[in-house]
Amino acid sequence: MKTDPPEKPRSWKKVPKEQWPLAIAGLHPADVTVHTWGVDIMTNAYFDGGYGYQVPLSKADLPMPPACYSEPARGVFWHNPC
Repeated sequence: MKTDPPEKPRSWKKVPKEQWPLAIAGLHPADVTVHTWGVDIMTNAYFDGGYGYQVPLSKADLPMPPACYSEPARGVFWHNPC
């Protein structure tokens, strides 16, 4: 989020593949977007029953209801179908 903050007037910014950190690139996402609320790491939708990972500034900042997520690692949320 520090290296690719959202651009104004939009509240988001797509991060080019060549700029993905190794930890994110290793997930082989379809795309990575920095939002004002956190980072969205989109996988191939429905590939394994979900949509991707979201890393919010805080859990309260997640854009969907809490029931839509599991938390595979502290502060990293998997967006389940909901």
